[in-house]
Amino acid sequence: DLFLRTYNIDCGVKISLEKNIPVAAGLAGGSTDAAAVLCGMNDLFGCGLSVETLCTLAAKLGSDVPFCVRGGTMLAKGRGEKLAPVASLPAGCAFVLIKPQLGVSTAWVYKNYQAQRVKKHPNNRLMLRELEDKNLNGVCGSLGNVLESVTIGAYPQLAAYKEKLCRYGAKAALMSGSGPSIFAVCENIQVARKVADRMRNDYAELEVYEAVPASARK
Repeated sequence: DLFLRTYNIDCGVKISLEKNIPVAAGLAGGSTDAAAVLCGMNDLFGCGLSVETLCTLAAKLGSDVPFCVRGGTMLAKGRGEKLAPVASLPAGCAFVLIKPQLGVSTAWVYKNYQAQRVKKHPNNRLMLRELEDKNLNGVCGSLGNVLESVTIGAYPQLAAYKEKLCRYGAKAALMSGSGPSIFAVCENIQVARKVADRMRNDYAELEVYEAVPASARK
């Protein structure tokens, strides 16, 4: 609707949505869908809009949508809509992603957030330096998610998943967004698969992903 009104397009579109990730998981699924619609309509109607213009539109829909339009490794400021490219993760690293059998409302998490309850903040300055140096250990040491103070406070089993992932070989584990999904950082895809195999004894719904170099993205 935003796209059609903005560019005075007087016809409608039919959209079929097939979701391949869990909902209410802290994985930006809704934001990714919105970004895909904007990019798809830009192509469908031959508008020729730049990524920057699409991101301006995207920011009206949600704070995460501009990132999903742009992709890559970014430093997000403001509400999350102001993006600056930064160095990518070290080549070859991989992730194990776990989605617990519960849904978490992002609005509920933000409503219940209290800054004084946060024990660890992400170290952005150190993170940027470690990314430049391709130091995966340093990247892992800089991780932090202030929203864990809300979601893990309500669902302590998430802390147990984090502990097991690291015990089984991951370098670090952190909640994604407002949760409840947990991602673990591994030095390579082989380690990630071994961690996943061990976690399957305790938890079935998980996936393994390898970091994709910017030059290989479509």
